[in-house]
Amino acid sequence: MTYTSGNFYEGSWALNKRSGEGTMHWLTSNEKYTGNWEDNFQSGFGTHIWLESADNKLLRNRYVGNWRLGLRNGHGTFYYSNGSKYDGEWTDNLKNGHGVFTFEDGT
Repeated sequence: MTYTSGNFYEGSWALNKRSGEGTMHWLTSNEKYTGNWEDNFQSGFGTHIWLESADNKLLRNRYVGNWRLGLRNGHGTFYYSNGSKYDGEWTDNLKNGHGVFTFEDGT
C-alpha cells in the first residue's frame, strides 16, 4: 500500500488494517519498522529504525523489542546513534523497571 505522502507498507492485512507481519516505510520522516502489527499499530515484536538523513547524521537510533498499541512496551533494547544502549523494560515508550544502560564508552 502506497500512501499519498509517499510512505508505504508491505505486509499482511486484516479487515483493511495492517495486521500480522509487515514493514512500514515512512519516507517523510526517514523511519522504518519491520515486525508484527495489530489493528494498524506496531504490536508484538519488531524493529524500528530511525534512518540517517542528509541534514542530521545522528538519526540512526534503533529499537528492537516488544510493542503494544504503537508504543515500546515489555522488554526491548534501544541502540543510540552515539553507541550507547539501554536493554530492559519499557512501559508506554518510557524506560520502566529493570534495565541496564551502557554508555558509549562501555561503562
